[in-house]
Amino acid sequence: MPVPSNIDELLELIADQIIDNNSGLIEEHTLRYVLNQLVTILDTKVSLISPNLTAEQLQIWKNIADFKASDSIGVITNSTVFPDAKCWGFAAPGSYTNANNTTITANSIGIITYDGINTFSNISIPIPQNSPNIRIYEDLTTGTVLNAKEQVISNNVPYIVLQSATVGTDLPTGSKFKALGGLEKYEYLLDVNKSYRVNAIPTTEVIQNILENSVTYGGKFLQYDNTMTTNVNYPALGVIYNLDVTNSYKLRVNQMFDIQAGNLPSIVGVKEDDTVYTILRYTDPGFTGLKEFDLTGVKSISIQVQQGHFPQIKLFNYEKVNLDAKNYADDRFKVLEHFINPYEIQWEEITMPQSGEVDNQVMTGSFIPVNSAGFAYGKIPIALLSGYDYIKVSGGINAGDALWLWGQNLQTAVYDKLLLGNKNGEFQFEIDHAKYESYGYTRNKTSTKFYKGKKVFISREKDSVYNFIKNNSAVSRHRGVDAFAEFGVGKDTNTPAQNTTALNSAIAAAQAANVPCYLPGGDIRHTGNIVYPQNVILEGAGMRLTRLISTTAAPALVSPTTAADPYFGLGLGSIREMTIDGDHIGTNGIEIKNVANSKYSNVLIKSFTNKCLIGYGLLIFEFDNVYFQDAKYGIYLDYSTDSGFGGMHSNLIVFNRCHFLDLTKIGAELTHGAMYTFNSCSIGGTGTDGDDATGFCKAYNLSPLNEGIDIQFNSCWSEQMRGGYWLNLSQANGVTTFNDTMVWNFGTCKKGIINTGSKVLLSGSSYVKGFVTVGVETTNGGHTKTQGFATVDTHTESSGGVFN
Repeated sequence: MPVPSNIDELLELIADQIIDNNSGLIEEHTLRYVLNQLVTILDTKVSLISPNLTAEQLQIWKNIADFKASDSIGVITNSTVFPDAKCWGFAAPGSYTNANNTTITANSIGIITYDGINTFSNISIPIPQNSPNIRIYEDLTTGTVLNAKEQVISNNVPYIVLQSATVGTDLPTGSKFKALGGLEKYEYLLDVNKSYRVNAIPTTEVIQNILENSVTYGGKFLQYDNTMTTNVNYPALGVIYNLDVTNSYKLRVNQMFDIQAGNLPSIVGVKEDDTVYTILRYTDPGFTGLKEFDLTGVKSISIQVQQGHFPQIKLFNYEKVNLDAKNYADDRFKVLEHFINPYEIQWEEITMPQSGEVDNQVMTGSFIPVNSAGFAYGKIPIALLSGYDYIKVSGGINAGDALWLWGQNLQTAVYDKLLLGNKNGEFQFEIDHAKYESYGYTRNKTSTKFYKGKKVFISREKDSVYNFIKNNSAVSRHRGVDAFAEFGVGKDTNTPAQNTTALNSAIAAAQAANVPCYLPGGDIRHTGNIVYPQNVILEGAGMRLTRLISTTAAPALVSPTTAADPYFGLGLGSIREMTIDGDHIGTNGIEIKNVANSKYSNVLIKSFTNKCLIGYGLLIFEFDNVYFQDAKYGIYLDYSTDSGFGGMHSNLIVFNRCHFLDLTKIGAELTHGAMYTFNSCSIGGTGTDGDDATGFCKAYNLSPLNEGIDIQFNSCWSEQMRGGYWLNLSQANGVTTFNDTMVWNFGTCKKGIINTGSKVLLSGSSYVKGFVTVGVETTNGGHTKTQGFATVDTHTESSGGVFN
């Protein structure tokens, strides 16, 4: 891909290399390349786009991002004539008849694009106002003030300060905030365009049913100011108090119960500016019927209920609508920000107990304490967390309905449940210093620990990207073990020995977690003897993208060598999407024993000095689009002497669309097994000229228990054959069948089928032709039969052999 020269090309690069990467992994060199372009070309000015926008909405979103990222932008007045396609900013508030009759309000940034013909697209972004009078400075050091026509903020880092503030080299005390540059300005853009985001993303309605476990009972009466009074003489009365409706746009209630308190409210709401208003009164017409209420601008509601008469309460949420774009962008901002400013979190344990802790009680999810020996609850004041960014809970959080951590602000009546119920592991939360005045907690006094952490920025290192991926991808294994990110497999700096150790560790971890193990793309050089238990899925990035390359004579992948049960390899497993390359150094590619119910797919096994694959005692095994190439032997299958019961034979082995190419000795050697099937396979270049002991398939002593079917060849193709035979079959007790298969020489091979004391059936449109000496040789009591349209150009019989 060429080096990008503008923002559109950079966006295409990011989308192609990172956002649209569906392989489950991103290689380190790809990340470094993309990051280098970010820093070099745009000084980290990226535009991230929600995945759910329509084409029209996507264009509007691009207009915003392009405007914020542009180093130079046109400024228009009422008299501007649009000469070409461009993105423009408006000089001042007002009506612009020359720009599609656009009206720009005060305290906003106006953006308009023109395609150079007749199409305009415009949007207005409000600028937060901290005081009636502000100044915008391009550079505080020189005191350069932007004039009225420069209200479009450039990519330099500007400052917005009070008009009365004294300008210094640093931000003065009177400043309200620093206007945003670099990555931060895109987060700002997402925040100020919340309404745009809600309207732009298609709505998917999510209905949340509110259940009775949200109620605080005990004679609670809801008041108009959203407080509660208590009268213990009415224990069945309760309140759903401060139910979070931030992401809800509609409330529906039905079958509300009249508690005969006409002077009190039934439902109260708290708006985003903390004003309280009454949503429903007992005196309202149709009080008990179906009612719906708009929750726009409402952050919480409280509802009066009576036990035994719980109403139907449903919230209609913006959950998908409101969060998709922000979550989609936030994840990427987090990654990109860490690449540019890597950091680590330093943790410090919070001393317990805190002042005022209540002993032998647990705070429940209904904010009602209950007695429980060995536990305690209390609060951590926000002052204790000053200068810290995170709070973490670890261990001992396994007591039913216990509320382990909550944020609380008594002045605004905000109580947010952060960690509730039975949990396992560690749980980390960002500290909200502005929202909470303290954090409430419940703890098991012997095992629960609380920590406060601060973000400490560290210097950039060569492996900053790798370390970030490793530390963050290991948190969730919803797909499997990432061998590169978690264990360093395939790192550029690795030696073959280090790759081998890392591969064994990654595969063992995948087996222990019962998940797949994913290998990165690229060349992974190793020293061999990679232990591969057959109940693991080992997957690369693609047949020719991930290459395991041998650097010693040792076999590449091997079964475990010891086990208490002789069936130590038994189990489901798979190898797929990779090349296993001996590099003409490794002796054998894969050595496996006693394996059942496994599948290899889209694998190239090549360039080994002896055999591509050796299998002992394989059962119900499938090879799909597997190449056996450039070695002496393709496959060698035999019975296993350590399986018990006199040895486990290889049975029910299927080769689908497999390829046997350039194998100088034997393509497939099969012994002491049965029911081998070759479907739509291609064979070419097997055997060696002048060596009659070489060829494609050598099979003997098959169907030892009279299983009935030795080998089936269905719709197979061959050409450029060499050596002494295509099939050399001897002393088999079942039947070998050819159906619609072309046993064709088109090379220097001497004989097609050598049938020694066995049974062969050619059917369908199969034919045997073009061999130097003979097409079919039947000897030593063997029987060869044709039916249907099967044809054989030449055949000979001897020593009791029969052909008909």
